[in-house]
Amino acid sequence: MVIVEAAARSGALSTANWAGDMYREVLAVPGPVTSSRSVGPHDLIRNRRAELVRDADDVREALGPIQPELPREPVPEHPTDALGPETLRVHEALPARGALGVDELSRAALVSLTDCLLALQELEDRGMASYGADGRWSVRLRR
Repeated sequence: MVIVEAAARSGALSTANWAGDMYREVLAVPGPVTSSRSVGPHDLIRNRRAELVRDADDVREALGPIQPELPREPVPEHPTDALGPETLRVHEALPARGALGVDELSRAALVSLTDCLLALQELEDRGMASYGADGRWSVRLRR
């Protein structure tokens, strides 16, 4: 962070002290000794809590090269794109209308009962399936 102006008691000075405590780079631009708004940067520099900088080149030199942003994980185009194979089979086995019990879903999806339950939990967590009061599972329609 760069402090350009800060009175002896200011939010900018508090933030600079906090940043230093968090091992963040603190830079300060000295100002006129006659200005009350130069007290903060001068104190930071004098107490070695900030590095003195004069201009943007000094700031770039102090901070070093800016790292490029890391590539982000691609966002699935469709919600089902993020599902594993067993979960996808269970999702596809859910009827468009009505509901099925776990045993029926397990058979229809050709997965074990345990894998079916795990898949249904994932689908419920993702908002793609819902468990009814009758103990059967159905597709949760997106709105």
